[in-house]
Amino acid sequence: MAIATPFPASYASTVRRERSASQPRSASSVAAPVRLTRRGKAVVALGASLACLALLQLTGGVQAVASGVSSGPATASVVVQPGETLWEIAKRVSPNEDPRAAVATLRELNGLQAQTALLAGQSLSVPR
Repeated sequence: MAIATPFPASYASTVRRERSASQPRSASSVAAPVRLTRRGKAVVALGASLACLALLQLTGGVQAVASGVSSGPATASVVVQPGETLWEIAKRVSPNEDPRAAVATLRELNGLQAQTALLAGQSLSVPR
Protein backbone atom coordinates (compact mmCIF):
# COMPACT_ATOMS: atom_id res chain seq x y z
CA MET A 1 0.00 0.00 0.00
CA ALA A 2 1.34 3.40 -1.01
CA ILE A 3 1.34 6.37 1.29
CA ALA A 4 -0.50 9.33 -0.13
CA THR A 5 1.39 12.62 0.07
CA PRO A 6 -0.22 16.04 -0.11
CA PHE A 7 2.20 17.10 -2.89
CA PRO A 8 3.28 15.58 -6.22
CA ALA A 9 5.92 12.86 -6.18
CA SER A 10 8.39 15.05 -8.12
CA TYR A 11 8.74 17.25 -5.05
CA ALA A 12 9.36 14.36 -2.70
CA SER A 13 13.12 14.41 -3.29
CA THR A 14 13.38 18.05 -2.20
CA VAL A 15 11.79 17.45 1.18
CA ARG A 16 14.46 17.22 3.87
CA ARG A 17 14.13 14.76 6.65
CA GLU A 18 15.11 15.75 10.12
CA ARG A 19 18.59 14.56 10.87
CA SER A 20 19.09 12.91 14.18
CA ALA A 21 21.94 13.97 16.43
CA SER A 22 23.69 10.62 15.95
CA GLN A 23 23.92 10.98 12.16
CA PRO A 24 27.07 12.77 10.97
CA ARG A 25 26.77 15.72 8.66
CA SER A 26 27.49 14.81 5.06
CA ALA A 27 29.65 16.89 2.74
CA SER A 28 26.62 17.90 0.68
CA SER A 29 24.88 19.44 3.67
CA VAL A 30 27.72 21.91 4.46
CA ALA A 31 26.48 25.49 4.35
CA ALA A 32 27.27 27.47 1.20
CA PRO A 33 29.69 30.40 1.57
CA VAL A 34 28.15 33.71 2.56
CA ARG A 35 27.54 36.06 -0.34
CA LEU A 36 27.01 39.74 0.24
CA THR A 37 24.13 41.53 -1.40
CA ARG A 38 24.53 45.00 -2.82
CA ARG A 39 23.24 46.43 0.46
CA GLY A 40 25.63 44.23 2.43
CA LYS A 41 28.58 45.44 0.36
CA ALA A 42 27.52 49.04 0.95
CA VAL A 43 27.32 48.42 4.70
CA VAL A 44 30.79 46.84 4.75
CA ALA A 45 32.23 49.76 2.71
CA LEU A 46 30.58 52.29 5.02
CA GLY A 47 31.91 50.50 8.09
CA ALA A 48 35.43 50.43 6.65
CA SER A 49 35.22 54.14 5.82
CA LEU A 50 34.06 55.00 9.33
CA ALA A 51 36.85 52.91 10.81
CA CYS A 52 39.41 54.80 8.69
CA LEU A 53 37.97 58.16 9.73
CA ALA A 54 38.06 57.14 13.38
CA LEU A 55 41.69 56.07 13.00
CA LEU A 56 42.57 59.41 11.39
CA GLN A 57 40.79 61.23 14.19
CA LEU A 58 42.68 59.30 16.87
CA THR A 59 46.09 59.73 15.22
CA GLY A 60 45.73 63.43 14.56
CA GLY A 61 44.74 63.24 10.89
CA VAL A 62 46.74 64.40 7.95
CA GLN A 63 49.42 66.87 8.87
CA ALA A 64 49.97 69.94 6.69
CA VAL A 65 53.50 70.84 5.74
CA ALA A 66 54.37 74.52 5.85
CA SER A 67 56.01 75.98 2.80
CA GLY A 68 58.10 79.11 2.53
CA VAL A 69 55.19 81.00 0.97
CA SER A 70 52.87 82.85 3.33
CA SER A 71 49.16 82.62 2.55
CA GLY A 72 48.25 85.87 4.33
CA PRO A 73 49.24 89.45 3.65
CA ALA A 74 52.63 90.67 4.79
CA THR A 75 52.20 92.68 7.97
CA ALA A 76 54.18 94.82 10.34
CA SER A 77 53.42 96.08 13.85
CA VAL A 78 52.62 99.63 14.95
CA VAL A 79 52.31 100.79 18.55
CA VAL A 80 49.36 103.12 19.19
CA GLN A 81 50.39 106.51 20.59
CA PRO A 82 48.20 108.38 23.15
CA GLY A 83 45.19 110.01 21.43
CA GLU A 84 45.86 108.32 18.08
CA THR A 85 42.91 107.00 16.04
CA LEU A 86 42.60 104.29 13.41
CA TRP A 87 42.10 107.00 10.80
CA GLU A 88 45.44 108.63 11.63
CA ILE A 89 47.23 105.26 11.66
CA ALA A 90 45.63 104.35 8.31
CA LYS A 91 46.78 107.65 6.74
CA ARG A 92 50.30 107.15 8.13
CA VAL A 93 50.81 103.50 7.02
CA SER A 94 48.98 103.83 3.66
CA PRO A 95 49.38 107.43 2.47
CA ASN A 96 48.44 106.65 -1.16
CA GLU A 97 45.31 104.65 -0.27
CA ASP A 98 41.79 105.79 0.63
CA PRO A 99 41.79 106.01 4.46
CA ARG A 100 38.34 104.33 4.65
CA ALA A 101 39.68 101.19 2.94
CA ALA A 102 42.83 101.27 5.09
CA VAL A 103 40.73 101.57 8.29
CA ALA A 104 38.63 98.58 7.17
CA THR A 105 41.81 96.59 6.52
CA LEU A 106 43.21 97.51 9.95
CA ARG A 107 39.97 96.43 11.64
CA GLU A 108 39.97 93.12 9.76
CA LEU A 109 43.64 92.36 10.48
CA ASN A 110 43.28 93.09 14.19
CA GLY A 111 39.75 91.81 14.80
CA LEU A 112 38.47 95.21 15.92
CA GLN A 113 34.78 96.12 16.05
CA ALA A 114 33.48 99.48 14.85
CA GLN A 115 33.19 100.90 18.39
CA THR A 116 36.44 99.45 19.77
CA ALA A 117 38.59 102.12 21.42
CA LEU A 118 42.35 102.02 20.92
CA LEU A 119 44.59 102.04 23.97
CA ALA A 120 47.93 103.81 24.14
CA GLY A 121 50.71 101.24 23.85
CA GLN A 122 48.48 98.73 22.03
CA SER A 123 50.22 96.90 19.19
CA LEU A 124 48.37 96.72 15.87
CA SER A 125 49.18 94.68 12.78
CA VAL A 126 49.33 96.82 9.66
CA PRO A 127 49.82 95.80 6.02
CA ARG A 128 53.25 96.48 4.57
